[in-house]
Amino acid sequence: MPGDNHNASSETEDVPRRGRAACAECKARKKRCVHRFDDSDTSAPVPVPVSPSNRTRMRTRTRTPTTRKRQRRGRAAKKAGPVLKRAKRGHPAKAAIRAGPRTVPERSRDPIEAASAMSVHAVFSHELEERLEEFEAKILASQEAFRATMIAGTAVQHAVDKWVETWKTGQ
Repeated sequence: MPGDNHNASSETEDVPRRGRAACAECKARKKRCVHRFDDSDTSAPVPVPVSPSNRTRMRTRTRTPTTRKRQRRGRAAKKAGPVLKRAKRGHPAKAAIRAGPRTVPERSRDPIEAASAMSVHAVFSHELEERLEEFEAKILASQEAFRATMIAGTAVQHAVDKWVETWKTGQ
């Protein structure tokens, strides 16, 4: 029947040709290309309806009482204040350390209490001074050891350079 042949050819026009590359739009969307036709390359491509994104769909949905409650909870959490981030492995949370201003204790009006507090601070100050002197001495010693190590390393490098030069010349 002649009408059947016409239908067969129109059905093949709707089927994309196999082995041909998809158009740029379909490649970007990672969908099967419906723009390439089997019979003719000159035919106009069929426009693909643009679907709204997921965000648009979420906005257009009807809001139920449960979603309203979730939104209120989310707003309440935002108003509650800054949220401390979880500390990375082995490091304390910096935000928790800097949480509030430090307060200085008031000095006592009683001279005996003030003297005892000052004596504690004097002991800590003396201990800190001793530890700083010990630290400086050890730093100087380590710097001298480093210099000696560098001198020995340079001597080894010169010996290796002489050996390589002798090997290159063949002596």
